[in-house]
Amino acid sequence: SNTTLKSTVVTSSLTSVGTLTSLTTSGSIDIRSSGVVANFGDAAARDSDAPAQYGAGIMQYQFQNGSASRAAVLELGGNLNAGEIMGALTFFRSGNTDGDRLRAGVDAQLTSGTDPGGKLRFSTAADGETVPSIRMLIDEAGKVGIRESSPSAAFHVVHGSGITLPTLEPTARNLAIFEGDQSENYISIASPNTSYAGINFTDTGHKAAGWVQYKHESTATNDYMRFAVNESERLRIAANGVLTLTGAGAYTAKHRIAHGTENYYWDIGYSDVTLGNKLQFVNRDGGSESTRMIITHDGNVGIGQTSLSSANGMSPFLCIGSSSVGNSGIVLEDNETKWEIEC
Repeated sequence: SNTTLKSTVVTSSLTSVGTLTSLTTSGSIDIRSSGVVANFGDAAARDSDAPAQYGAGIMQYQFQNGSASRAAVLELGGNLNAGEIMGALTFFRSGNTDGDRLRAGVDAQLTSGTDPGGKLRFSTAADGETVPSIRMLIDEAGKVGIRESSPSAAFHVVHGSGITLPTLEPTARNLAIFEGDQSENYISIASPNTSYAGINFTDTGHKAAGWVQYKHESTATNDYMRFAVNESERLRIAANGVLTLTGAGAYTAKHRIAHGTENYYWDIGYSDVTLGNKLQFVNRDGGSESTRMIITHDGNVGIGQTSLSSANGMSPFLCIGSSSVGNSGIVLEDNETKWEIEC
């Protein structure tokens, strides 16, 4: 039978109130259960005490007084089909005359399939928007999408309408994807002046095995960007465009020009003071490396000769020759005349 409760009714001894058709009170409404579960809805409690086992549509408040693994729990759910909404928490503004009352919300939706998982969807309504739109979700695998309904990475952000992505690496390899449909799309890292901003590459043994850093200085013309490999800086670009290579070992700071294979290349490198403080041009033509030219710290040049001990006190000095058997020389030639100096 139907029961009408008013604020003057003493309900401490009631075990059931049937179907409420009217409840009038000038104060607060206090509904309590002497057990650990209070159910609100058109069905009994969950099918079992195991998590995610529910009866038909129900809102359940459960208080276990610290005696079990959970304390107070509010549960929403029911005997639902794949793809249906398990429950929602919505936020509205009353009194709107144009119908746009619902302003934000979060809901839980079952996925498709015979044994569906669950995803969380977060919605907001923009100014003037009639109903909220889904802005963010956490899918059944734990991937997060912002303005993306099917994340292809652990964190997938779409700005605007996004783009048509090519075939990507498997989802498990994609940490983050940022899509933008504008003519210019950026990820900004902001930091104070006189500080670093950058990206670290970390492994199990190194907090910054490699990194890319931009150094902000109080005077912008002193700014620089630097790159590190194996925890050490290897390349720096100054604000004026000067590029500095820094290597490890005596023969350092190489610039390699290669094509197609590591067995064919030219190296332009600097040898530190232990190897004579000189610039070397080294070639590899399928076999071992060969030094083709050197320029010493005092301006002497050797072409085909790596030792300039025969300078006889001359400086600057140009040595053209070979330590192997054969002739060396200089050829001067134009379209009419050819001069050869040979030894």
